[in-house]
Amino acid sequence: MGRSSRLAVMFKSFRRGLSLGLLLPAALLVGCGGGSRASKGNHHPKGWLDVHPGQALAGLDQCRTCHEMTVLKVGSGIPNCMTAACHHGTVPGFSLAASHGLRAKSAQDASGGGLASCATCHGADFAGGGSAVSCASCHGVPAPHPARPWNDPAGLTHSTTDPSNAALCARCHLAGSASNPPGHPAQSAAAGAVPSCFNNTMCHGPAAAPHPLGAAWREATSSAFHGFQAKQNLLYCQSCHGTPGTTSFGGGSVSTACDSCHTAAGAHSTVWSAAPVDTFPGYTPSHRNAQNRDLACPVCHDYTKGRTAPLPAAPSCFAGSSNAVACHANGPGQPDHPVPFQGSLHTAATQATFNAGCATCHAVTGTSPLAGAPTCATCHQAGSPLVLTSCASCHGKPPAGTAFPDIAGSHAAHETLAGVTGLCSTCHNTFDSGSLEHYNRANARPGMGTATRPAPVALLGNFNAKAGTAALDPTVLTCSSVSCHGGIPTPAWGQGTIAVNTDAGCRQCHQVGTAQATPENNAAWSGLHGFHLAAGVGALCTDCHSMTNGTPGAANHFAHLDTPQMEGPAGDTILLLGSTANVYDKANQNCTVTCHGHAHTASSWKGGPSHPVPYLGTGHTGAGTATAFNATCSSCHAVTGSSPVATAPLCTVCHTAGSPLTVANCASCHGNPPAGSAFPDVAGAHARHNALAGVAAQCGVCHTNSDAGTQSHYAHANARPGADALRVPPAPTGFSGTYNAKAGAAAFAPATLTCSNVSCHGALPSPNWRTGTLDSAGTSGDAGCRACHSRGTALGVPESNSYYSGQHGKHLGSEVAAQCTDCHGMANGTPGALAHFTHLNTPAMEGPAGDTIQYLGSRSVYNAANRTCTLTCHGENHNNRAW
Repeated sequence: MGRSSRLAVMFKSFRRGLSLGLLLPAALLVGCGGGSRASKGNHHPKGWLDVHPGQALAGLDQCRTCHEMTVLKVGSGIPNCMTAACHHGTVPGFSLAASHGLRAKSAQDASGGGLASCATCHGADFAGGGSAVSCASCHGVPAPHPARPWNDPAGLTHSTTDPSNAALCARCHLAGSASNPPGHPAQSAAAGAVPSCFNNTMCHGPAAAPHPLGAAWREATSSAFHGFQAKQNLLYCQSCHGTPGTTSFGGGSVSTACDSCHTAAGAHSTVWSAAPVDTFPGYTPSHRNAQNRDLACPVCHDYTKGRTAPLPAAPSCFAGSSNAVACHANGPGQPDHPVPFQGSLHTAATQATFNAGCATCHAVTGTSPLAGAPTCATCHQAGSPLVLTSCASCHGKPPAGTAFPDIAGSHAAHETLAGVTGLCSTCHNTFDSGSLEHYNRANARPGMGTATRPAPVALLGNFNAKAGTAALDPTVLTCSSVSCHGGIPTPAWGQGTIAVNTDAGCRQCHQVGTAQATPENNAAWSGLHGFHLAAGVGALCTDCHSMTNGTPGAANHFAHLDTPQMEGPAGDTILLLGSTANVYDKANQNCTVTCHGHAHTASSWKGGPSHPVPYLGTGHTGAGTATAFNATCSSCHAVTGSSPVATAPLCTVCHTAGSPLTVANCASCHGNPPAGSAFPDVAGAHARHNALAGVAAQCGVCHTNSDAGTQSHYAHANARPGADALRVPPAPTGFSGTYNAKAGAAAFAPATLTCSNVSCHGALPSPNWRTGTLDSAGTSGDAGCRACHSRGTALGVPESNSYYSGQHGKHLGSEVAAQCTDCHGMANGTPGALAHFTHLNTPAMEGPAGDTIQYLGSRSVYNAANRTCTLTCHGENHNNRAW
């Protein structure tokens, strides 16, 4: 109740005597000693108003004879002791402590004063008494003084109370009273001692100090310890033990200095930050329950942010730490760390670090020392993080429950994978323990955090598929573009499954690609995957692969999920149709097994044929019957139409003239010899040469190393798109060494289609293969002879067929200018003429040449035995002329 309110109560009590109250100044003079005792209504001597307070305190009963002592009764017109205009009602500002407080603490005299005068109106218990105004309405306690501590030397203090008030103080403060501070008095009073301020009947003994002395007061062993009183108001301590108005607690009116014991802090314990414990043993001093901090702390400390502390060495209330203990970096009552607090003191707290750095404000469970500081259990709902480490105070590692945040989902299946085990950040990158997002998701403080499922997901870049960035769809709980799932959407987290040892399980992560590592690194692209897994064959992955066969390749199935490389080797996992009887040659990558209706024998898995390419073996060149073809070729190839394997060429791609199974002996590509006009069946001079001894049906004579069955022949016959660069005329030519001239190796000029250094042409350039002719019979002169025979200089020089013998030089030279056909007839039917082209593959001359001599058509002119001529020639008459 305020001062004006209390006065109002008093005035309201006198509403009926209001008119009397207005006349009181005069009435008092008349009715209370203003005249002689004999005057009507005047029962007090003159000047009695000045001394009646002291007389009243000496004996109120004499006053009650005439006067009412309470506002509850007005009396019979005689002035009431509670009249507002009397007593302190006439003193301006009397309700202020500086006025009525000093009056209450003073000694009684003729004008009143002292605590007894207060009790006269406010009651012996100060609960209101006759005035109906309780002292507690202003003081806050049922006492005639302020609430403790009532010992501020610069303000309200009981130390200046006159000892004559001791009897009234004793009503509440006799030794043993709960109103006394602990340890007051320090010892018992003498028996029968009258209550006094300094005789141990109340708080103090006879010593000069206003507190007990001795070990009990000095040492923290009991409730008599001085720390309890000191924390009520350090300024009171400084009034004797220091210099008020300064930072000194080094002794003042008494020589005992606080800093003689409190050497570091001066006025209190050095470590004064922990939560207070006020019991013994275990007492813990703390500034947290100190009183009068608004005035006491600023004596030394910065209590207002930005102010220079009176004692510079004293830590500020806004200091980050003191004595290795965190302080009020954000101000008193605020956390001394960032919020959210992601530092290791939080995320890696142990019991020791918690006790040293956290327990000042926080508790693990129950109630925190600082009301606004959450307990650990607020967020760590599964148990104490100091005991249940490695995430387990919130969820299993990995989570294994059913309620967020401990939801098992598919954690267990992923936890066993290399590169994932124990690494939350693989899928929760930047959201792992210690991150802001993790903190916010775990924050269970009311009105804070986003503790909702699912937990945020962001995969490491190592697990991004080529299709894009790996991501979780929080609505359907599926992941997409994850490399280890082949970029294919995953089953729903915690709901779907992947049976890795089944065909369906394989296809949930692997897809048939279009090239190596396309679309993803784990695409089933190599070899004939596409052919076998397509609808045409419809094979299952498990028809060929077993992930449980115990091989290194099978064991590595999930060993390299964080790299682009495929696990494996994949060849380890092959178990054809589940039987070891079927053979897979891992080194050569071929299969021997009967599969999808075909018997494979060393069939290549590389996506190509089960034979070399080019295939020059008899399995190809000798597959001249349908039986042989069906047995070795038809599983991949067809003669015409479409091959069973899309990449396997038809026979008719190269054999354009017909099926090699029905049109044999080269004729499926060209005649034997060629007889047409389009490559490869270009006639040229094949027919004439095919009639020659040693050449007939012998392609290799002129096509050495490029005959049927050779690489060269295959390459020039190949009509497959992209492989047909050599399928152009002319066919490659290479002569048997037998036909090399002495001048050099026989050769063919593709540009002019002529041959050179061919022995059977006498090393002379041959006519054009396609357009040239050779009159070997000499029907049109001797040009045909001279096209192959040259005049020699010695026997067999320059070539074996050179015409050197006898008189050839004279006759065929300019002197005679005869023609070869003048003497030789290659159509005369003689053995020598018939042998003209029978020994082209030898150095020997055909013949005998003498058989062909028939001068001007007559054979009689030449004696072959004597080699003489008898005739008239070139203007001369020869008679047995020696040749």
